[in-house]
Amino acid sequence: MRADKARLQLDLDQPPAGPTPDHLALIRNQIKEIITVGGHKEKKAMFEALVEDIEIQRRQRHPTLPHPDRQQWRRAGPGASP
Repeated sequence: MRADKARLQLDLDQPPAGPTPDHLALIRNQIKEIITVGGHKEKKAMFEALVEDIEIQRRQRHPTLPHPDRQQWRRAGPGASP
């Protein structure tokens, strides 16, 4: 039990690792493939996974994208805060 607690604490103390360059390349290639040859259902599923919300104000769209830490959200586009 103590070993489990120590392992869990170590996991909490270390920052999460980001995706590797190979993993990013795989994701990028999958997105390109969906955009170029995917059907409507595949494109819709991809955008639903990537975009949390879209606000429309005065004919301008403002998508909200998930922040890497998944606890905060950021708005994308002109005038967006980082």
